[in-house]
Amino acid sequence: MHNDCGPKCAKCNAQKKETAGAGNWSWGAGFVLDDIPSQTGKVLIITGGTAGLGLASAVELAKKGAHVIITARSAARGEQVLKDVARQVGALGGGGAGENFISSFTEGTGTIEFGVCQNEDLASMKDFAIWFLAKGLKLDVLMLNAGVAMVPFKLVHGVESQLFINHVAHHYLTSLLLHKLKDSCPSRVVVVSSDAHEFASNGITLEPPLSDKYSGWGCYCNSKLANIHFTTALAKRLAQHRVYVNAVHPGAVNTNIPSKGGV
Repeated sequence: MHNDCGPKCAKCNAQKKETAGAGNWSWGAGFVLDDIPSQTGKVLIITGGTAGLGLASAVELAKKGAHVIITARSAARGEQVLKDVARQVGALGGGGAGENFISSFTEGTGTIEFGVCQNEDLASMKDFAIWFLAKGLKLDVLMLNAGVAMVPFKLVHGVESQLFINHVAHHYLTSLLLHKLKDSCPSRVVVVSSDAHEFASNGITLEPPLSDKYSGWGCYCNSKLANIHFTTALAKRLAQHRVYVNAVHPGAVNTNIPSKGGV
């Protein structure tokens, strides 16, 4: 849907699903997990896939047949998550660290594996991209989900940590995988943002705050506004390549973000 319409807009209802663009609002009333279509043959990367929305998305998409690669902060964390999920929904198989698969899902033949990728470490993100590209897989969906919220003041590479982890790191990862997304078209980038961006009333602030002036909430809102501008700009650049970019506000969800600050 375009920005100023409602759910009954004839123009939007006639638009093909493939060309859904960025900055659009979707009402999605009545959507349930059973409505997810078959994902057989699809390859997805989900950052921050070891907990919360990322993990739930990975499991449900794998149940529909997708090959899902989640990012984990460490091999130990990734291995533990796969074992936990395997006990719930499938049988664990595969090789050693970084090559762990979950299979035998109830409703499909999908798999989940992990790759180590830390959003605070650009070298780690580059290594993850190299690892993924070496697999020779296509990339249908890149879901930028990892994030932190309202954490104590910290600078990462000279950038306020929430802005770096929630936006800068994902911007970098997307750039590393951009050619693969184009080669895999039609493909999609999904940015997990928040309507908290509406509270960044003074626009994006790139300069880090002084530690004694730091507002965890204010910087979180700033990072979410950066997500929105990134989505809009990237969508315009990639539309002609049939790479479609969308931002989503997931609503209030019971995840590790409020209790632990991030995934």
